Amino acid sequence: QDIFPVCLNYAITQIIDIDCGCSPQTMVLASGNATQNTCLGTAIQPVTYKADGHKTTGIQFMDYTFNGGAPVNTGLPNGLVLTHDASQKSGIITGTPTAIGDYKIRFTAQGIEGEVCEAPILTLSISVKEGPTLTVTGNATQSDCVGESLQEVSFTYGGTATGVTLNVTAAQALAKGYTFTTDANTKTITATGTFTETLQYTISTTGQDAVCVPATQSGTFTAVPNPVAPNITFPE
Repeated sequence: QDIFPVCLNYAITQIIDIDCGCSPQTMVLASGNATQNTCLGTAIQPVTYKADGHKTTGIQFMDYTFNGGAPVNTGLPNGLVLTHDASQKSGIITGTPTAIGDYKIRFTAQGIEGEVCEAPILTLSISVKEGPTLTVTGNATQSDCVGESLQEVSFTYGGTATGVTLNVTAAQALAKGYTFTTDANTKTITATGTFTETLQYTISTTGQDAVCVPATQSGTFTAVPNPVAPNITFPE
């Protein structure tokens, strides 16, 4: 009689925990304009990027180039800030660039503990143009007695500005004693005259790009009333 070995069948079950990492992920422009033109000294329009996906915690800066140069990954360009909102897995970019030129700034999603996951890369393009300038020579704010001469003060516009406008709080005061003269050749507006009444004024540049904030200078000419001699009567 043949003897056959008896084989026992065992069912072995192993539970494998698969870490799916960060994928799949999404990243979108939630608000703002990803291509902007601005002027030096003018803040960009805020831009918000939003991420989503397994283990995704938000947005992170990757790198930027300036005028087509080598990528820089040590931080955002000077003047710009990335503010995180963990509850929304989003980041908002705000601030004012500090140099004239073209920036291309790349952002991607951020995973748990800072790990970089496979995710779309979105680019924020900012073109910074020269803005208007307005400088003052002399004292824009003066005070003296009625009838005294104003010390000449001039304002020079430059940059992308092509002219200036004058706004005063009292047109009558301007007509009575103060004169503002514009010279297109020297790009100046000059104030002269005599103290008559108090005048508050603001000079603003014109002609700059529509995205630029006008440069302004303000001042006050304060006319101080002259003392009145007392009427003294001496007894005879």
